[in-house]
Amino acid sequence: TVTAPRLPSFDEKDVSDKPPWIQDWRRVTSDDKAAINDRHEKRVESLRSVDDLVGDVVTKLESSGELNNTYIVFTSDNGWYHGEHRVRFGKGRPYEEAPHVPLVIRGPNVQPGSITDALVLDTDYFPTFLELAGVPVEQRPPYLDGRSLLPVLMGSSSTWTRTAILLEGRGGNDPEIPVDRNYNGIRTINSKYVEYEGGFKELYNLNPADNLTNPYELTNIYNNIN
Repeated sequence: TVTAPRLPSFDEKDVSDKPPWIQDWRRVTSDDKAAINDRHEKRVESLRSVDDLVGDVVTKLESSGELNNTYIVFTSDNGWYHGEHRVRFGKGRPYEEAPHVPLVIRGPNVQPGSITDALVLDTDYFPTFLELAGVPVEQRPPYLDGRSLLPVLMGSSSTWTRTAILLEGRGGNDPEIPVDRNYNGIRTINSKYVEYEGGFKELYNLNPADNLTNPYELTNIYNNIN
């Protein structure tokens, strides 16, 4: 049996500072935990084929002598809630567990084991791939929205100038993306501000240097500064 990770935000005890619709969610029950663990276990099992595929690709690249000349990029779709902040499923809320996704890149001149907290968007992948492929600037499409990650990959994060990214949530018909209220948010390296339709606001300090639980959005500090 594989147990889903239990983050500090799991089944959050005090949600009095959260939006009213989050406050209306009941605590996570034992049946909920069993369902969460079952879903997580199935997802882990499904990754075995992905792991096998990655292994086969790396082996093929190595045997052909191209591994050291190839960039391998791993990322994913949005994250999924497993009971964090009492949210038992879905991915439409602005809390970190859904919009924050993994990005791992290995390849020439990428320092092994290096980590960066630079703010990156999936729109950055296309210009990154174009630059890595050596496509001249004048031949790149004019509609590119993102930025090449090459400076970050080469260890020059200090030249990365993005200081914030936009978070948006809009109600729709997809049951996997339930949105309680339409919202807009701003995510910086160490903070997040969200405004919901109807007026509720959230502000979080995400800097672990101030408090190790900050990244888990346990304390909405918006009313503390107003």
